[in-house]
Amino acid sequence: MQAVSARLARTDWLTLGAALGAALALGVLLLGWNRAFWYDEVFTLGAAAAGRPLDWDVLLRDVHPPTYVLLVRGLGAALGGDSPLLRLVNLPGLLALLAALAILSRHLDRPRLALLAALIAVNGYTLGLMLDLRSYFLLLGLATLGHALLLDDAAGRPRTAALALNAAALSALHFFGAAIGLALLLLSTLQHWRAGRRARAAASAALGAAITAGVLLWAFGIARTADSMGGRLWITNDPGPFLDFAAQQIPLALLALGIAAAGGRLAPGAARAALVAPALVLAAGLLIALHTPVISTRNLVVGVPGVTLAAVLSTPQALLDRLRATPLTALVLLLAGLRYGDIATQDAQMIRWAVTEATPPECDGVPLYVKRPDIVDEMAQQVFRGSVRRPLEDFSAFERTAPRPPDCTVLAMGWHELGRVALVTDYFADHDVATEAVLPPDPRLARRGLMTHGFVIRATPETSP
Repeated sequence: MQAVSARLARTDWLTLGAALGAALALGVLLLGWNRAFWYDEVFTLGAAAAGRPLDWDVLLRDVHPPTYVLLVRGLGAALGGDSPLLRLVNLPGLLALLAALAILSRHLDRPRLALLAALIAVNGYTLGLMLDLRSYFLLLGLATLGHALLLDDAAGRPRTAALALNAAALSALHFFGAAIGLALLLLSTLQHWRAGRRARAAASAALGAAITAGVLLWAFGIARTADSMGGRLWITNDPGPFLDFAAQQIPLALLALGIAAAGGRLAPGAARAALVAPALVLAAGLLIALHTPVISTRNLVVGVPGVTLAAVLSTPQALLDRLRATPLTALVLLLAGLRYGDIATQDAQMIRWAVTEATPPECDGVPLYVKRPDIVDEMAQQVFRGSVRRPLEDFSAFERTAPRPPDCTVLAMGWHELGRVALVTDYFADHDVATEAVLPPDPRLARRGLMTHGFVIRATPETSP
């Protein structure tokens, strides 16, 4: 018994927690790689149009640059336009994270590197977004790499070209990516200027100006960003994203509380530089939000690396030693990872199932009623059925006497509307049509009965024509 106690006392629980985080991330990849696609992912698949002629008009409807969608299209040519293996497009984000940790290993001792790795691995952003068919995990990986390059740059290893390439890649993916990439390049410029390296500072500034010009040209000369300005996005100005930011990173929030309780302060130098970049992004976002709301939970992913690195660098040595000595460290990381991982591997929306159920051959060409017609409904039919089998109609266009083939009993479907499925069946009941709701095969989603999870409405035999 004493030998076991001695062994536990010698265990580095922080390193063990980092290993658990890596194992949980691997588990999410293995268990969630083929989860159902959700609304935004179907937009990506539809806009990518793998196997079909590319529709630039549709592609440029997204407010963000189409680079990620084009990457999905390229991979889709080999794997198929609706394969869950398309999530391999996010692999560069994981490679960027590993490269960042390799660079940071030159600047952080082993305990701090383990703490950083654990906090990055075990948070809702990493576990929730690495399989998401949107650009956010690439943003997380590249932004982390950018912070590592900036730290290398400050230590005397010139990284101007690498930071510029990183900023260009971030800018090509997302406008918040452009913001964090350019902020890091600006900080590099200031570092070289203060160190008297004026030529390198000038080169960095010139590269930053060129990338900025490219971003503005892409945003307002090619894409349709201007069409979405003036508050016409779904994003609103409220504190929700900032509360979500903390909720996605419980271990980091607990560390911040521990630093405050221990009387710790923001460490000078590298820690402040790490925090300045996300602060610049947030300031720019808040300024733009006065005209057009732009701050959402997912857009704040670019702030994760800087905030995490600043916290790790600011952790007092005494607190770091306690984190290594207590099993509570590994327990908190494990519980947080299990929670975020469970969410990340669940099916959120059964879109493929709903579209397949709602478009049997006997209903080809027959109107399909939805609560809120959307271009993504058409995209879903193209992605999962090869073409638009059934034209979409709003519920308000439904008539009891509308002609339908006798065998076509499917009246309606949905998978992105707010509310409960009962609202739809009640609507048809008000029009003297008896129906039954067919809910998702996932029992967890079926129990909730929410319209966002996917559903199909069938006419019962007594009301079928």
